Amino acid sequence: MSKNAIPYPSGGEKGRGLKAARDIKEGEVIFKSTNNTIIFNDGHTLRKFLFAMNDRFSDPGMVCDILIWAWVQDMEGGATPFAGVVDLDNGNLLNDWGLGGSYEEQDYSANIRCKGAALSCYASKDIIEGEELLGDYSDFVSYHAWADLGL
Repeated sequence: MSKNAIPYPSGGEKGRGLKAARDIKEGEVIFKSTNNTIIFNDGHTLRKFLFAMNDRFSDPGMVCDILIWAWVQDMEGGATPFAGVVDLDNGNLLNDWGLGGSYEEQDYSANIRCKGAALSCYASKDIIEGEELLGDYSDFVSYHAWADLGL
């Protein structure tokens, strides 16, 4: 994980989250996807992975956590148009700016934007140390595409 973001228990609906470990200037890269990101080109493979994790680990919550951390992403010219993606590092703790209310109820307050299949996440405004890091999941999540993966 990046030295710019540290995990913390954000409580409430969010559970866990990330906050700035230092002051971060607008435009700075906060973190990038790592070799701890798994990409599944089809739903069958993702399902097999989840069953294997369930068989290997005695903690039933492990598979639930992995599924919560998963999303479908447009792969921008990749071998398949969409893929199931799971981060197995602290990047999975990035909360969405809108969690806990509708767009109409909140000011737009994402301070991180994430772009590209490799997910480079950068500050969209100046962030002060200790401030919660909030992304905009619509930057990289293709909400409608779970069915395209066969899930």
